[in-house]
Amino acid sequence: MIRSGSVAFNPGIPGYHLNNGDGTLRAVEQYVKFKKEFTEVPEVVAGIREVQATITPTLYYRIYVHSITKSGFVLRAETWDRSKIDGIVADWLAYDNE
Repeated sequence: MIRSGSVAFNPGIPGYHLNNGDGTLRAVEQYVKFKKEFTEVPEVVAGIREVQATITPTLYYRIYVHSITKSGFVLRAETWDRSKIDGIVADWLAYDNE
């Protein structure tokens, strides 16, 4: 069984601070609940579709999944140093052996 979707992180989300460029590690997370639960814990992969950023000498970012269960997972976006991310969109794909 395969399921997919996307998550958009932007300043409209409470706690969003990837755009402040203060030199520290900054992160925002979103819980993704599957429309229908898997029968076993699936594999989940995520990738970047779009990044909207302020021009800085460097742009650092990372996106990954964690806390995967049969019913959902957490998608996390991070940036650090002086990078300023105004928005980031990630696509995800979840699959099992069915």
